[in-house]
Amino acid sequence: LVTEWSNDRDPNFKTTKKFINKPEISVRQSTKAFEWCKLGKRIVKFSHNNELIFMFTSTNISYQAKKTTCKGYFEKTEWFSFDDYIKEINSFRFVKFNQEEWESSVCSCPDWDKNLICKH
Repeated sequence: LVTEWSNDRDPNFKTTKKFINKPEISVRQSTKAFEWCKLGKRIVKFSHNNELIFMFTSTNISYQAKKTTCKGYFEKTEWFSFDDYIKEINSFRFVKFNQEEWESSVCSCPDWDKNLICKH
């Protein structure tokens, strides 16, 4: 398998498969992003540990994000139960924004975890 992969990536061949470092954004992905923007979620921008963070509530939450709540999200270390913990981490989403290459930014949503690209 490794030999085959190495041959597929050999730059001397015309049929070389290029290694993709940045996600390719499809029309479907752009449409999902546009639909998400139409929801009108409040996006809170702040700096945390020298990283630029954009934070907002997840799609199934009706209330809007507040700066104090968003900052507290990263500082909270205790929950009363595992269910409370799951509920809280699923109520917010955040994007750690890479200012040099926005395509290399990271999101906390399940789509990002699975596909390394999401509507956010």
